[in-house]
Amino acid sequence: MLRIFKLAKKFPSMKILLSAGVQTLMSMGDFVALLFLIICVFALMAQSFFGGTFMFDPDDGSLVAPEDYREKCPFGDGDKPICVPRSHFDTFLWSFITIFQILTGENWNTVMYDGMRATGWISVFFFLMVVLFGNFVILNLFLAILMSSFDEQRSKLHEAMESKRELSRATQVDQRWAWDSGALAVIPGRAQAGVSPRSGGSRFTTRFTEKFSWISRFELWGDQNKEACAKRCGERSCFFFSRDGEIRKACLALTAIPAFDHVIMVFIGFSSVVMAFENPLHDPNSTQVKVLEVLSTVFTVIFLLEVVVKMIALGAFCNYGDGRKAYLRSFENVLDFVIVIVSVLDSIQTWLLVGSSGGVIAVMKIFRVVRMLRPLRLISRSKNLKVVVKTILAAIPELRNLLVFSSLFFLIFGLLAVGNLKGSYHSCKDHMLEDYGFSRSPETTLMCIADTVVDSSSNVSWGIMSQSPGTCSSGREWQRRTKDTPICEVHCDSSSHPACQTSPWGYHVMRCSDCSEANCPESSQDLSRRDSCQQRCARHEYFCKGGGAECLEQCVAACICESSCWGLIEDAALCTEQGGKWVNLNQNFDNLLVGTIALFEISTTEGWVDVMLAAVDSRGPYLQPRRDANEFIGSMLFVAFMLIGSFFVLNLCVGVIIDNYNKQKKESDIHFVLVTDVQAAWMTQMKAIYLRRTFFTQVNVDRLGPSRQHRFRIITSAAFENLIMACIVIQLCLLMMVWQPRDSGGSLEVFLDSCNVFFIVVFHIECFVKLSALYCNYFREYWNVFDFICVLTSDIVAILEASIASDSTVNLSSLVNALRIFRIARLFRLVRVLKGLNKLLLAFALSVPKLFNVGLVMVLLLYLYAVLGVSLFAKVAYTGVGIYGPQANFRTFFQAISLLIRSMTGEGWNYIMHDLSKSQWYYESVLDKTCREMDLDSMDFASLDLNQDGYVDEPTECGSQLAFIYFISYTILVSFVILNLFIAVIFEGFEESRGSEPMEVITKCLENWERYDPFNTMYIPLSKALDFIDETSSTSTESSTWSCLKAAPRRDGRRLTQSRRFERKQTRSTARLFVLEGNCGRADAHSSEKGLEARPQFGLCAHCS
Repeated sequence: MLRIFKLAKKFPSMKILLSAGVQTLMSMGDFVALLFLIICVFALMAQSFFGGTFMFDPDDGSLVAPEDYREKCPFGDGDKPICVPRSHFDTFLWSFITIFQILTGENWNTVMYDGMRATGWISVFFFLMVVLFGNFVILNLFLAILMSSFDEQRSKLHEAMESKRELSRATQVDQRWAWDSGALAVIPGRAQAGVSPRSGGSRFTTRFTEKFSWISRFELWGDQNKEACAKRCGERSCFFFSRDGEIRKACLALTAIPAFDHVIMVFIGFSSVVMAFENPLHDPNSTQVKVLEVLSTVFTVIFLLEVVVKMIALGAFCNYGDGRKAYLRSFENVLDFVIVIVSVLDSIQTWLLVGSSGGVIAVMKIFRVVRMLRPLRLISRSKNLKVVVKTILAAIPELRNLLVFSSLFFLIFGLLAVGNLKGSYHSCKDHMLEDYGFSRSPETTLMCIADTVVDSSSNVSWGIMSQSPGTCSSGREWQRRTKDTPICEVHCDSSSHPACQTSPWGYHVMRCSDCSEANCPESSQDLSRRDSCQQRCARHEYFCKGGGAECLEQCVAACICESSCWGLIEDAALCTEQGGKWVNLNQNFDNLLVGTIALFEISTTEGWVDVMLAAVDSRGPYLQPRRDANEFIGSMLFVAFMLIGSFFVLNLCVGVIIDNYNKQKKESDIHFVLVTDVQAAWMTQMKAIYLRRTFFTQVNVDRLGPSRQHRFRIITSAAFENLIMACIVIQLCLLMMVWQPRDSGGSLEVFLDSCNVFFIVVFHIECFVKLSALYCNYFREYWNVFDFICVLTSDIVAILEASIASDSTVNLSSLVNALRIFRIARLFRLVRVLKGLNKLLLAFALSVPKLFNVGLVMVLLLYLYAVLGVSLFAKVAYTGVGIYGPQANFRTFFQAISLLIRSMTGEGWNYIMHDLSKSQWYYESVLDKTCREMDLDSMDFASLDLNQDGYVDEPTECGSQLAFIYFISYTILVSFVILNLFIAVIFEGFEESRGSEPMEVITKCLENWERYDPFNTMYIPLSKALDFIDETSSTSTESSTWSCLKAAPRRDGRRLTQSRRFERKQTRSTARLFVLEGNCGRADAHSSEKGLEARPQFGLCAHCS
C-alpha cells in the first residue's frame, strides 16, 4: 500500500502537500501526546465516576442496580450483559473510545442522558466540561496548531521548490549559452547532417511539444492566426452571413443593446421558477402539466433564438478581430448551447414523439436531466453570482491538489479496511431489518425442497427450500453435509426465470445446483466456464475447505451462475435456512469503491460510531457478528482515521479556501473579494462612517424651546440610557420565569403580566419623550427606528390578545407568540453600550454584501439540486425502515428544499443517500415491497391518486445509483466549499473588527465635544478649542492613538512615521480636525436652514471615510 506514495514523484504540488503533511504530523508530537493525555485523564475520571453504573433494563429502560444485574441482565451474544449500552465506561478501552466519541460530537448527548439516569443530574457538569474544554478548546486548539504548522511547512517547501526551479532555469540558460558560443564540444555519434545539438532540443521539450501539439492546431481558430481563421471560416459567420449583410448587422445591433441580455435573464428566471412546479408524480393529462409543457416550449424557442442571434453576430468558432470572442469560445456560452440543444430535443420528444419507446427515447429521457441545469445560466448574467463563482474557480487548483492528497489517505485506510473487514458487515435480519435469532446447533439445517410449478404451460418448476419441521410431505428433504457447503441466495434482478416475474419476489434460498439450472441453463453447458469454476472452487478461500464432491458440486454451480445465485456458508447459511435474511450494512468495505464512499461518509462525523461498532463486532465473512469480538483493532482503526482522515485532511479544505480567499484579497486592486464594484463602494462608505447616519442627532439645541431643550437633556443623559437598559435586562429576567403549562389564574402569572404592562408603559414613555424632543430627527438613527418597531409591535400584540379574549373562535395564538419575540429583541440594544459587541456588529454589517453574494450562490445550488432531486427521486418508494419517508423526501419541491437544508447541516444525509440507492432486489427480496418502473402515460392515474390531490399517492420505483453522485457532489459543493466561504468571510470580518480603534477615537471626540458644546451649535471658541484638543489627546488610549496615527493624513499629505514621540501630536491633530469639522458643520447647518445646498467639508469624519 505504501507504493501509493510514489505517485508524489510525478506531481510536484502533491509532493509538497504530502511532505508538508508528514512533517506537520511529526512536528506535532508534543501536542498529540498532550491530547492523548487529556483523553486518558477524562477516560480515567469517567471510569471512576460511571464504571459499572451504565446498566439499563432493555424492556423499560429503567436503571438496574449492580447487585441485580445477574438476574435482570443475562449475557447476550458476547462478553457483556445485554443491559449495558454500547457507549460505557466499564473498561479503560471503552472509556477512552466513549470520551473520543464525545469529543467528535457524535451522539454525545445520548451518553450524557445515560450518565444522568445512572448517577443523577450532577453528571451533567462532567459531560459539559468534556465538551467545552475537550471539544471546544483542546480539540480546536489542536486543529488550529495543526493547520498553522501545515501552512508553515507548506510555505517552506514551496519556497524550496521555487528556488530549485530558479536554479534549474539558470543552469539551462548557462547550457544554452555554452551551446551557442561553441564552448562545449559535440560528442561524436550518428547525428544527422546539418543538425546541431541545440537545434535537436531536449527530450523533455520534444515530449512536451508532441503532447501539447493540439494547442497550436487549436490556435489556428483563435486570435493568434487571423489569416488561418479567415482561410478556414472566411469572413462569413457560420459560413453564410457576411459582415455587411443586413441580417448580421441587425444581430450585432441587437446583441449590443444591454436590454437584450436583461430580457434573456428575466426569461431564464421565469423558466427556472416554472421548473419548480414540474413534478413526475403529476397527472400527465392534467391542465397544469400541459401548461408547463407549453411554457417550457416557449422558453426553449426564445433561448434558441438567442443562440441563433449570437452565433450569427459573433460567429460560431472564429474570432473576427473586432474585440469580441466567437460564441462557442466562451465556456458560459458552451453551457448555454448544450442546455438549449437538450431543451430542443426534449421539446421534440414532448410534442412529436408522444407514446414512442425504444433505446433512443430512453437516452433522451436521461439527457432531459441536463435541462434542469438551466438556472446555471444566471451565473454569467449576474455580477453577484459571478464574483463568487470566480473566487471558487480560482481556488480549484489548490482544491484539486487537496483532493489528490486526501484521496491518498482515503485510499490507504480503504485498503486497510477492505483487507480486514471485507464481507464482515453482514448480519441476520428480518423483513423489518431487526435482529433475527437463529440456532447454531446443529451446524446445518434439514431443509425441504418444494418443486413448485410456476408456469403450467411449460411445466417450469422452482425448487424453493424451507426449513423442514420433521417431515417433508410436499417435497424432498436435503441437508448440507458440512457447514462450508454453500447454499444459494436467489437474486431475481439478473434472472429471467418465470418465478422472478412476480412481485414482490420474496427472499428465497435454493440448492446451488437447482438455482444454477433454473436461472442460468445456458451457462451450465459452457464447459470452459465450468472448468474455470472448478479450479476456483478447489482453491476457494472459504468454500469447501474440507473437500467433498457434493460441496464442490454446489460451489461450481454457484460460480457458474454467480449473478443470480450467491453462495452462503457458516452462520449466513444457518440464518437463511431458518427463515432469516443475510443483509449487508449500508456502509461496508466489500470493495475499495464502496469502502472509500463509507470513509467519506464517516469523515463528515455522520454515523461513524455505527460503522466502528460494526467493525468491533465483526468476526469475518459469513459469520454472525458478536459484541466486542474485534474491539481493539476495529476501534483503533476508526479512531486513527477520524484523527487523520477527518480532523486533519478535511479541515485542510477550510484552510485552503481561507488561504486562497486571503490571497485573492491581497492581489485585488480594491482589496475586496466576493463583492461587486457597487457593493465595494458601499462597504467603503459604511466603513468610513462606522454605520452612522449622522454624528449628531440634533444640532443647534440652543434654538429650541426651553421644554424641548429639557427633554433633549434627559434623553441624552447617561442615567436615562442606563435606566432603559436596566428595564430591558429586568424584563428579560422576568421572561425567564415563565414555564409551561401556565396557570392563567395563579399569583405568579398575574405578577408577570403586571410587570409586562409596566415595562410596556416605560418603553412607550421613552419613545414619546424622544419623539417630542427630536421630532423627525428621531428616525435618523437606526436604534431609534428599532425601538419604534418594538413599541409598535407590543401595541399590536395587546390588540390581538384583547381580540382573542373577546372572541374565543379567533385563533391568533401563533401570530401573537411570533410577535412577542420583539420583547426579547430589545436585548440587542446592549450592543449599543458594549464596545466589543459594537465592533462585532460593525464587522457583521460590513460582511453583509459578501454573505449576501455567497448566500445567492448557495440558494442557486439549493434550487438546482432540489429541481434535480424531484426529477430523479420523486418516484422512489419509501423503504419503511430508513430515514427517507414522509418527513424527508423529494415528492415535492418544497420538501426537497427542506431535505437539502437538513443534509447541508450533515444530519443523516448519508442514510437518505443509501435509502435512495436501493436496488430492486433489496426492495422485493429484503423488504418484501413491490418495486417497478412507473409509466404514468400508460396507467390509470385515478387508481394511483385516491386522495385526488393531483399526485401519485404511493410511488413504486426503485432507487438509483445516481444518489451517490448526487449527494456526494452536493456535500462537497455546499458543505465543504460554500459553507467554508461563509467561514472565510466571517473570519475576515472578525479580524477587521479587531482593528477598528479609529472608531474609539471618534467616540471619545464626540463625548468630549458634547461637554464643550452642550447645545450642539457646531462651534467652540478658540480658548476652549485648545483645551478640547489637549483633553482629547491626554484621554485617548495608546492603542487608539496609534491607530489614528497610522491612518490620519497631515496637512502636507504625508503619513506620519511610526515613532512613539508623534502619538500625542497626532491625537492633537485629530482633535484639531474635529474642531474644523464642527465649525464647518455650523456653516452647513446655517446653509440648510436657508434652503441652500450643504457643501461637503473635510474634517475628521471625511478623514475617516
